[in-house]
Amino acid sequence: MLRKPISYLALACLLLGMQAVHALGLGEIVVQSHIGQPLQAEIALATVSPGELDGLRFRIADRATYQAQGLAWITLLQDVRLRVESGPEGNTLVVSSHKPVPEPFLELLIVVEGLEVNLMRHYSILLDLPAASGR
Repeated sequence: MLRKPISYLALACLLLGMQAVHALGLGEIVVQSHIGQPLQAEIALATVSPGELDGLRFRIADRATYQAQGLAWITLLQDVRLRVESGPEGNTLVVSSHKPVPEPFLELLIVVEGLEVNLMRHYSILLDLPAASGR
């Protein structure tokens, strides 16, 4: 008789734990750079609480992961940096590079790892030409 209530308790704990795992979300990417410029973009982070970001690691996927996903790895990806910034509108993942992006199309695989989180999101970026200077 005692087993049934314990099973329900275990199920409830499991479901609550699953909700915590899905609390982090990577939003759409907003690109602020053009072809031939260093990459500058932002991704909104949806989280339950500011403390939830503690212990999370954000990185670009490695070459093997790109190949496993059928995506081309380019050397520029080694230069891409990710950092979290907090502001009045929430948390943002800033995506940047020191080197210019030579092509109009860029594939980003962003990996988020933590104690209860293992998430990968694919972004396809189409960069515009720089605005022509006024003549």
